[in-house]
Amino acid sequence: MIRNSNLTASQNFSVKQLQSIWKAKKKELGLSQERVAKLCKRKTYL
Repeated sequence: MIRNSNLTASQNFSVKQLQSIWKAKKKELGLSQERVAKLCKRKTYL
């Protein structure tokens, strides 16, 4: 993971919240980053 030290405290807090949501929901919903990309019609480069 690339860290960006230029984020504000509020942005860092939001990032941590989003990471927590992703970790909690990905297994429950059977998601992976690749599957979400396909659902959003994004290209994956694997």
